[in-house]
Amino acid sequence: MRSLIMHKGIFSTGDNEGFSEVPEALLRTLGDVRYAAFVTTQSAEVRDAALGLLPAHTQDFPRTYPRTAKLYQTWIASQRHTSNQTHRQLLASEAHI
Repeated sequence: MRSLIMHKGIFSTGDNEGFSEVPEALLRTLGDVRYAAFVTTQSAEVRDAALGLLPAHTQDFPRTYPRTAKLYQTWIASQRHTSNQTHRQLLASEAHI
């Protein structure tokens, strides 16, 4: 699963849509419990790819995939925190210039 998610060209048509469909296809194939279990055991890089390309913004996602949706919400919150922290660090470094 890691190889499928992380491979940059195996399912790519040259556009983003071919590659970005892999995590969703794995989630649908494996089911919520198995996909969530896989994601929790992976490195941050694999988690980013496994969660960042899911259609988690759709209304039925949390109902259909509750465990993966919870991981996604935690991941999104960490992305926002990292982004805000980086932004604050950038502003602080510019203030010292």
